[in-house]
Amino acid sequence: MYANMAYIRKMDMQQHTTSKNERIAARVSKEHKSLFEQAARLRGLSLTDFMTNSAYDEALRVLEQHETIISLSASDSSHFVDAVLNPRQKEDLPVLSDAFEHHHPSKG
Repeated sequence: MYANMAYIRKMDMQQHTTSKNERIAARVSKEHKSLFEQAARLRGLSLTDFMTNSAYDEALRVLEQHETIISLSASDSSHFVDAVLNPRQKEDLPVLSDAFEHHHPSKG
């Protein structure tokens, strides 16, 4: 995640200095276009800038969401590893054992 965020920051900086040679076209309904134009005006942007900024921000959000790493404290990490290496037996968890028996009577 952090390597990608560094890449994204680099791309942010390059975005201001590199020429924009690529083209993206989209067909939208009249209502959507009107909505996008209104929002662009409120932001003081051209429709093109509003669309590209919005798409860029959403792309970053999606990538970050899918690359999020769960951070655990040292104590939580220790508990997690202990639970994986030393799983509790179903007999140690009567409520869970009862639920398992209820849903899988032949496997108990």
